[in-house]
Amino acid sequence: MELAIGPNDLEVNFKFTIPADIYEIVLYLSGGLDSATLLCLILTELKNTQRLGQTNIKCVTVVKNDGSMQYSTDIVKHISLLFNKEIEHVNNCVNDEDSITKGRVGVYAIKEIWKRSGPNTKSYMAVNKMAPSDIRPFRQELLVVYKESPYYDSPFLNLHKPQILDILFKLNCESVIPYTHTCTVIVEGRCNQCYSCAERSWAFSLLGKQDPSIN
Repeated sequence: MELAIGPNDLEVNFKFTIPADIYEIVLYLSGGLDSATLLCLILTELKNTQRLGQTNIKCVTVVKNDGSMQYSTDIVKHISLLFNKEIEHVNNCVNDEDSITKGRVGVYAIKEIWKRSGPNTKSYMAVNKMAPSDIRPFRQELLVVYKESPYYDSPFLNLHKPQILDILFKLNCESVIPYTHTCTVIVEGRCNQCYSCAERSWAFSLLGKQDPSIN
């Protein structure tokens, strides 16, 4: 699949394929916008290549204190109905205490999930690139820089939030947006002060879209 995504200043051609020998996909689902978008992208690619019925989809949600478990449940239910596809959801993957405190998926959890994966399995995580400092209107910064991992693929690693958000609209899957949660400070709603809240607002603004989950 190839899509032209992003607003004018950030428009890029994005390519995404799933190897033909893959029969199970494991996706780290956080309850956020990026992972929900990646799930829709995976399902669309499988549908377009006539493999939707033959591929098992497993979403794993690692324990954190940010509402991930509740939001990811609602996302799985909605996207499952949207694509008429049964999605397995493991919603209590053990995380280490330090990573829980930092609101991240720890290496321990990632390695444990990887060990349990069978042959012909592909794992994905929806991590993205920090908003470029020369064009973003906010000062907050992301506290971690994501890199390639031997344990999962990161299709969004070189994409910015407006580009990722645009994928949802290009796939006609924007109905999932109200079920997603972005804030890293409060469990429900948004603080409108953290990096994640500012980045999300910036993405909708650049695309000229209204965020339907604002409350």
